[in-house]
Amino acid sequence: MAKRLTPKQRIQIQADYTELQDYFKVGRLYGVYASTIKRIVDKYLETQKRADNKKEQHTQDILDFMNSRKNVLFDITEKVEERLKTLIPVTTDIQRLMTAYGLLILI
Repeated sequence: MAKRLTPKQRIQIQADYTELQDYFKVGRLYGVYASTIKRIVDKYLETQKRADNKKEQHTQDILDFMNSRKNVLFDITEKVEERLKTLIPVTTDIQRLMTAYGLLILI
């Protein structure tokens, strides 16, 4: 039963195994041993686990970076608020003040 499988067939084997959940049935479809199917599926699962771990690590790195920049953002916001207070006269109505603050948040 020695048969070379193309990369396209290997991908299809993974999909077929997901559907059938039986190494022997999938092996019969492709004319290969069940152990070959198991090896292909296991390699796919291992690769998928590594990709998931890398994705989780990347997400954590982004969250850590955003958390480290949070204080900088707060400092900038406080400085802009102080500057707005000096630029907007005390007699300005609340609507204008809130509009200015809303623009600050958008920036």
